[in-house]
Amino acid sequence: MSDYDYYYFSDEERPKLNESDTAFKLFGGYMFNDYVGVEAAYLDMGQVSKTFGYDGGDFSLYSGEVTVDTELTGITVQLVGQYPIVPVDLFAKEYIDRDRSSFEGTNTVWGVGVRYNFDRYAVRVEYEDFDVSELDDLNIISLGVEYRF
Repeated sequence: MSDYDYYYFSDEERPKLNESDTAFKLFGGYMFNDYVGVEAAYLDMGQVSKTFGYDGGDFSLYSGEVTVDTELTGITVQLVGQYPIVPVDLFAKEYIDRDRSSFEGTNTVWGVGVRYNFDRYAVRVEYEDFDVSELDDLNIISLGVEYRF
């Protein structure tokens, strides 16, 4: 492994998320009882963009600024705790698969929300926070629809 395989950002260099991007999530889960369950989700959280100054190095004629853009996607598996107050459920969740993260350092994912139940359907509003050491604040406020079968 060379010295150039990984680059760790200082606090000033951390990539900033484009705040105007739209995120989406596809999720499924299973409730073991009225209070405890598990949820897996695929997330597309928008684009990360960072501009770096570049001096050209020893073998390049180019110097100036380089902008790097990338999409930020991921899969989470979370433990879900809920408190049912018919017809509303309050819920909280915590990421339970920390060892498989592709990011170095402390990485946690947690969320809280409220769900309004309509027979087999539900509408939910939730806040999720992704604490990834290489990125600035990453959080999502979402409105979603559930179908139970």
